Amino acid sequence: MHIALVGTGSIGSRHLHNIKHLQPETQFTFIRSRGYEDDLSRQYNATVLKELTGEVDYDAIIIANPSSHHIDYLEKAIKNNFCCFIEKPVLTSLEDCNKILSIIKNSSYQSTSMVGCNLRYLPSLQKIRELVKNGQIGRVVRVSLEAGKWLPDWRPHQDYKQSYSASKTLGGGVILDLIHEIDIARWMFGDYVDYKIFSSKLSDLEIETEDTACIILSKEGGPLISINLDYISRNPVRNYRFIGTEGTIEWDLFRKTAQLITSSASYVITNNPNDFDVSQTYLIAMKEFLGAIKNKENTSQDIREGMKTTELALRMKENF
Repeated sequence: MHIALVGTGSIGSRHLHNIKHLQPETQFTFIRSRGYEDDLSRQYNATVLKELTGEVDYDAIIIANPSSHHIDYLEKAIKNNFCCFIEKPVLTSLEDCNKILSIIKNSSYQSTSMVGCNLRYLPSLQKIRELVKNGQIGRVVRVSLEAGKWLPDWRPHQDYKQSYSASKTLGGGVILDLIHEIDIARWMFGDYVDYKIFSSKLSDLEIETEDTACIILSKEGGPLISINLDYISRNPVRNYRFIGTEGTIEWDLFRKTAQLITSSASYVITNNPNDFDVSQTYLIAMKEFLGAIKNKENTSQDIREGMKTTELALRMKENF
């Protein structure tokens, strides 16, 4: 297998290591605009090219560079009918979304694709989704999804003021940065069109993007979903509550707990640390992607599905 990798930062390197673990014989090409070699390219005996073209018949393209620069590589991948794995968010503007959707619609693109919203692969959340779908808490009427982290601590080896999170141009801000919660809402309960959002920069962080967002999703029959996101929480937080007519499910990523509560009892869904291990979700997702390429199938989160979450988030972001 020959894979082209666009972006060899932390997430790109993670994908690189996972692919090598899953398929050690894989040949890599790094796409770098400046065409430089380094220890990483030499370690993996990777060819380095300045551009992605259709002249090489790659088995797949991994797009893991900053999201604001996805558009050029994604357009080329689709036009050359390459299988592709795209990190979230897929794109950072509605204009680019419309462009890519138009290209897909007017082409015969049917190659394997996947968007990297990896929390879908977290075992504890998969168990909760199954319980919800099986009616274990009755009809779900209200959901609360909360995520936050102190931005200066997010990437300790980088000045947060220079990160893409701080830049409007690069697509930063909590709505796209913490898109997982918007994706989880869709994954659990389907598409939403109606929403209310309040977002702003309310802290003293030296950024030009929104550091806080409160979102309400609604549709006929429910559930109502509130999503609260921030760059401010000094202690990282990611917890969800699902309130149903027969009970409540509470999930906390950092406490590694998931429980189902009824009027008469409380049940542990799981407290197995492996069920909360986010690092393994990247490996699970990549295993699905590579297997789908081999079997000439599509994945559970192809580009069309991933674009729906991206479009919803970008419409929300227009309010800021």
